[in-house]
Amino acid sequence: MYYTCMRCRYTFKTESEPDRCPDCGYNEVRTSTEKEKEEYESFRKEFNQVPIEDRSV
Repeated sequence: MYYTCMRCRYTFKTESEPDRCPDCGYNEVRTSTEKEKEEYESFRKEFNQVPIEDRSV
């Protein structure tokens, strides 16, 4: 599921509902809008980002 921080607008994907933003630490996050989800996926493709959970150590 996709979430967006109410303070810094950081959008991220996670399996469990977060209690705070992983970027700024603010404790109010909400479910992302369709536009935010599309922007997130577009960014990942543009910069070839691999989610942390998919990285091999």
